[in-house]
Amino acid sequence: MVTLKFQIVKFPSSQKFSDIFADVDKAGEEWAKEVMEVARVYPPPSGSNYERTNTLYNSWRTDKGHRRNLWWWRVGTTAISHKGRRYSTYVVGVHQPGYHAATGWIKLRDRKVWMQSLFTKKMQEAINKRVGT
Repeated sequence: MVTLKFQIVKFPSSQKFSDIFADVDKAGEEWAKEVMEVARVYPPPSGSNYERTNTLYNSWRTDKGHRRNLWWWRVGTTAISHKGRRYSTYVVGVHQPGYHAATGWIKLRDRKVWMQSLFTKKMQEAINKRVGT
């Protein structure tokens, strides 16, 4: 599961908490949906007759939570293989076989910098919208 957290330490005195939270929440949801769409891409190898079940594709979820002034958004999958293993680790995770990279499959861990910079950009835009900077 990919989790990124965001914390607002000090609010501008002219802004209501609820106004800023609404924009930050929307930005976090947009981030999670964009990451999920990238994670869902794993094309079949060329010449493969394998028919996708879409079990993994359809199991991707986003969720969020907050406590005081700390919010988090997560992207993950609930897919379990017939052997009882977390299927995603073999497709987009650390156990992905090397030959899958040649077909265009990614490892989410390799996209960490992109995910973090996208998250930062979306959060900055959300806050700047209210603060006016």
